Amino acid sequence: MKRKSISMIALLLALLMLISAGCGKKTEEPQIINDVPVSDVPVVPVEGGDEDEYEILSGDFFYSLIYDTVLYEGSETFHVLRYTDDGLYASIDDGESAKICLFSGTEPTYLAEYSPATENGISGTPVFLDIDSNNRLVLLENVEGYSANSDGTYTYHSSYYVRTVAEDGTMLTSSRLDGVGSVNMRGGAVLGSGDTIVIAVKNGCEFYDYSGKKVSEQKIDGMGEDGLVRLKDGRVAAYVADANKIVVIDALAEGKTEEYSIPGVVYGGELIRGAGFYDFCYTCGTDFYGYSISEKKADKLFNWINSGIVYDELQAIKLKDDGTVTAVKYDWSYFYDSCTVNKVDIRRIAAETDTRTKLTIAATDPDYSLWYNIIDFNSIDPNFKIELIDYSVYNSSGNTAAAAETLLNDIKAGTAADVIYVAQFSEGQINELSAAGAFEDLYPWLEKDELVSKDDLVPSVLKACEFDGKLYYTASDFSVLTYVGLSAMVGNENRISFVGLNDARKKLGGANPSVFSLNYNQFDILNDYLACVPDYVDFFSAEPTFKGDTFLSRLSVSALAGLKPPATPADDFERVNAGQQLLARIVVNNASEIASAYSQIGKPLSCVGLPVEEGSGNMLDISKGYAINAKGENKDGAWEFIRTFLTEDYQAANSSRLPVNKAALEANSKALIDYYYTPKAGSTVTADDVYASFMKLIDSAERVMTDDESIRALAKENVSFVPNVTAGNFGAALLEYLN
Repeated sequence: MKRKSISMIALLLALLMLISAGCGKKTEEPQIINDVPVSDVPVVPVEGGDEDEYEILSGDFFYSLIYDTVLYEGSETFHVLRYTDDGLYASIDDGESAKICLFSGTEPTYLAEYSPATENGISGTPVFLDIDSNNRLVLLENVEGYSANSDGTYTYHSSYYVRTVAEDGTMLTSSRLDGVGSVNMRGGAVLGSGDTIVIAVKNGCEFYDYSGKKVSEQKIDGMGEDGLVRLKDGRVAAYVADANKIVVIDALAEGKTEEYSIPGVVYGGELIRGAGFYDFCYTCGTDFYGYSISEKKADKLFNWINSGIVYDELQAIKLKDDGTVTAVKYDWSYFYDSCTVNKVDIRRIAAETDTRTKLTIAATDPDYSLWYNIIDFNSIDPNFKIELIDYSVYNSSGNTAAAAETLLNDIKAGTAADVIYVAQFSEGQINELSAAGAFEDLYPWLEKDELVSKDDLVPSVLKACEFDGKLYYTASDFSVLTYVGLSAMVGNENRISFVGLNDARKKLGGANPSVFSLNYNQFDILNDYLACVPDYVDFFSAEPTFKGDTFLSRLSVSALAGLKPPATPADDFERVNAGQQLLARIVVNNASEIASAYSQIGKPLSCVGLPVEEGSGNMLDISKGYAINAKGENKDGAWEFIRTFLTEDYQAANSSRLPVNKAALEANSKALIDYYYTPKAGSTVTADDVYASFMKLIDSAERVMTDDESIRALAKENVSFVPNVTAGNFGAALLEYLN
């Protein structure tokens, strides 16, 4: 599977809000009681004890991940429906119809007599299953697809059926739910008390009986079309994301009101049926919590990533009474054409049973890149095991800045983790911490390392990550934003001046000439200029370096996007090739984008970027990686973690964009160009020429793109006049845009 890489840089400058949870019971308006504790200490039943007897598990814990059973291998669609006392029910669709099977051991048992509902020749798909008070299997099935009409057109159909079947699949009842538009497979339906089907709708729930009749409905402001859960005691609750609370629906049906605020923000809005001490469970960030209504308390049971699991790869989770967790995990093939479905068990083990030294890493909003780095490192390193401290649990509904504020305070106080994941910090925040001595300079570590050195990494990326000549964090991968044009039009250098751009414009010909794409407007170009925040702010001094005259020149270039003919937009490369368009914008995530441009144009190209005052206008978009806490206790271990992801082998196999390891970049890029470049008829450009052009682009990129909305305010402050530019009312529109 090609892994996702999410590069997010946010300005997080709000004050910390304390996480709270609670409940209230009244016969009038619902209330939420705050200031309920959140515990980091797991609580599980005493082995062999009574249901109400518990012990506290204290001390440090690692987690073991045990692949219990391979449930399924193949390309058909596999969906988990329900964990029950009998085992795990799932549906498998082989392309002809859905089948239901029960996994109670290592081999599945198919419900031999089951066949899905059919309508208009379309076979249904199970989206929900549970067992009612009479031990019948209760199913919701979605019949969705297209039927052919006699005139060659097709008609779309979507309907839902509620059905009850015996344990061998024999149908007992089947009714169409005419009022149901959609049912989310994760928390969109639940079996309520009295064997009613509860279906989530916007701002409430609807209740249906087995005949398909809607027997009642309940309004719950802010509720979405998911988030339903059956509590441990059999009652039903709904999650309201905006208020970050659950509402016990069964209590409402009895004329009561019960609401409980939830510590942290529920990941994906998905609640999970509880067991043992807990009424329900949920994931917050990457931590897994159990919530006790009677104690009004949430316990952190474990962290998914520290357990070796990416939560998004799970389809179903079950908490057991002994405090362990069983889950169903998907392992996809590289091209998504088949998968292996595994049943895995997660169990706590005492830290002393793992002889590796524990390291910690802190992140405010962990992403896929970080998740997989931790999992990969823990699977191969014999000396250290790294554990994630997920600060996103400090966020609450309406306050997503608390995580960053908390981590920043911990870093400044010297109490943060061994490694800091800096991807979610702004350039200004990173440089402020660097200037304060919070991070280690990584250049000395590179100089003495035998596995990877400074010379092994892409020079332009290293330079972009520097602060005051020192390297305080790494980059995991990068891309380049460039504007390309014919070398015959824009010259042979990977840069262009304002004068050079104006001279190149005069060479345009054809009936509909334009500088930029016919699909662009002035603000598209201006956004690219404003993305280069270091051109406007000196992060070393934290002072703005915004110059009105410079910005006016860039506005004039942006305004050229408004000078375009009233023509139907055509392919940019075709227009560049014909000399009708000067520049085509390309985001280079790998060398195939440059190979594609050369294949379509077939002439020498120059990646000039946008015109700037000095240097090149090609811009780097860097996925920021890791920094070492200068006050950390185990810097050797922290560096061992960081360097693992800078090696040629790792970068070549795992970079979803351009690798920062130079050898991996060169090898990957050469292979991609050889594969994707197809010389245009009559072209003299070779694959070696394309490769040389690509590497020249990488060497020229020296400006760094960052996200910073404050630049618009800075622009408005420094450009208090309406610029006299050449494209219609762009000047007047600019002030409105900067607002």
